[in-house]
Amino acid sequence: MHLRFILVLIFLASTAGCQVAGNRCAHHQQANSRIARQDADSNESEKAEQQVIRQVSYQDSEEVADRVEQVSELSQVASGSNTLEEIEILAVSLNPAIQKAKAELASLCGKRVQVGLYPNPRAGITGDEINDDGNAGRYGVFYSQQMVRSNRLSLARKTVCAEIEAKETQIAELQQRLLTDVRMAYYGLLVASRKSEVAGELVNVSTQAVEATVSLVEAKEIAVTAQLQAEVELQRAMLNLKRAQNDVAAARRRLAGFIDEADLSLDSIGGSLEPNRRLVDIETRFQQLLDSSPEMHRLFASVKVAKRNLDHQRALGVPDVTWRAGLAYDFGTNDWVPNFQVGMPITKYNRNQGAIAQAKNEIVAGEKAVEQKGLQLRQRMVATYRIYQDARLQVELIADEILPKAKKTLELVSLGYSEGEVGFLDLLTAQRTYFTTNLEYINQLEILWQQTILIEGMMLDQNLDQF
Repeated sequence: MHLRFILVLIFLASTAGCQVAGNRCAHHQQANSRIARQDADSNESEKAEQQVIRQVSYQDSEEVADRVEQVSELSQVASGSNTLEEIEILAVSLNPAIQKAKAELASLCGKRVQVGLYPNPRAGITGDEINDDGNAGRYGVFYSQQMVRSNRLSLARKTVCAEIEAKETQIAELQQRLLTDVRMAYYGLLVASRKSEVAGELVNVSTQAVEATVSLVEAKEIAVTAQLQAEVELQRAMLNLKRAQNDVAAARRRLAGFIDEADLSLDSIGGSLEPNRRLVDIETRFQQLLDSSPEMHRLFASVKVAKRNLDHQRALGVPDVTWRAGLAYDFGTNDWVPNFQVGMPITKYNRNQGAIAQAKNEIVAGEKAVEQKGLQLRQRMVATYRIYQDARLQVELIADEILPKAKKTLELVSLGYSEGEVGFLDLLTAQRTYFTTNLEYINQLEILWQQTILIEGMMLDQNLDQF
């Protein structure tokens, strides 16, 4: 008899629990819907801000995603003509740091769902006073639910939303850092190729000088020592050419590393080293940097996360209420005994005050980090802009005045030497002057492009491993 009754109670408990749980589930779904609507209403005013943050990189996430769809069409980049844009697309799509950050962003989206879910109810059976005075005791069923207070679920979800926003700005920063590094490597390859061409020209000129010297020696117009000197200069020129070719190979491999290739054929590489644009004045550029820097926006997003976390920690200091209702049958008195309980923690010692204080100080630290980064960016911008201006001045001076004169001098001295009117030392001086000027011009072009890329890239480069 008692066993059958207990089995009936278990059946009733499971049936009632499932039915009530279903009702509570529907209620919780409605509650979650209300939380979602509250989130949407409260975040409506922030949509414009989030849109700005998502566009802070030189190429925002949506643009890069659209361009990455073209990767399959560009998978044969190593076998044909290569443009900077094609290599950038492949580099962004294959970089493991960016892929890792995107995976972390996806995990935060799952976390956003989880933290906003209402606690599950509890249901079961109870037994009391079993075998007391020979009676079977009291058996019953119960159902309990934890009631979340202070809008804590909505605040938790808002905190994760701020973390998602911060992660998006981090991805934008990673993409800009990568693009800056790719452009540096790309123009580094152009520089190495130009130096190799200049070294090849020096070999040709030195070869012509040796041939002219041999003719003059045979005509007994100059001494044999001049021929030996000319041959030594040719050998030095050939050695410089070999070094320049090695530099080209190294630059090619460095650029190939960004697209996960063992090597990269860049015989028909596009692009020019000649400067084709001027940067605006430093104050305008610095203001643009503060407004659009992914680094600054990442720090602003971190401050926002800290503020949302403070609201959440304050809500955690308010204890939840748990209620429990049950119904039991007493076999001693043959009576049904209902019961009901409501309880909550007494915040005598723990009011989450430590976490609240921590969150407040994280806000202060984040705001100071923003100020510190602003000062650092100004200092870096000033130093970089000065180097840019110096390089620009030297490039224009060498290209407009020094290089044409050095080239004309070499042509005249070479002609005079072949006719025996100019000595070998004069020819040697003219050669070295021309090619030293050429190399200096290329070096200044390299510096000019490096500073231009760095300034246009929001002062972001390297340091991908820190994320």
